[in-house]
Amino acid sequence: IQRWVRKLSNKRMLAWKRKCNLEGHRLIQKIYMKKFTNSLTKGKETYWLQRYSLGKLESDQIQKYVLQSEKKFNKNWKEYEAELEKYLTSKGEADLKDWILRKDDTGKAYWTNTTTLKSQVEHPGHKIFQTNRKILRGKAVQELEDGLQDIQERRMMIMETIIGLRDKVSQDVSKVRVESAMTSKQERQKWRDQALRNRFSIQIK
Repeated sequence: IQRWVRKLSNKRMLAWKRKCNLEGHRLIQKIYMKKFTNSLTKGKETYWLQRYSLGKLESDQIQKYVLQSEKKFNKNWKEYEAELEKYLTSKGEADLKDWILRKDDTGKAYWTNTTTLKSQVEHPGHKIFQTNRKILRGKAVQELEDGLQDIQERRMMIMETIIGLRDKVSQDVSKVRVESAMTSKQERQKWRDQALRNRFSIQIK
């Protein structure tokens, strides 16, 4: 009887040890899985932050270059307009078609148009300048925009890539976190199947 009792006790002790070892292995496995999940999630987030930072930096540099180009253009255009107006208003009678310069008895100068026979005190160059000012600026602005088109397209491509990468990584990180919260393989598989069905239905629509 004592031998039987000892044998039974040894069996119970072995079963208890096996149970403890199994629970210990499960606990260790759970800890390692949690660390792996956190590492994977952190890795995806770090990757997105790095790509976002690089893209944002390049995008900001492009925007800065565009603003500087526009500022420089406006400054140069003002100087060009001033020089153009000065040049047009300095022209004499021989340089202006259909205009004659006359003076009255008091010595005051008048410009007379030979076509309309209308006279004016203002130099004809002012009107020529105002008439062509908008046309010339429009052409200059168009040339500026054409010159910046490639770099602007590059910036738009970077922004689209950043948005797409952010959405993709956010979905992956959310998936990892949800799966890690599942307590059983059946629940994880069920969640994956549901996610696939939702994704497939979205693609069909």
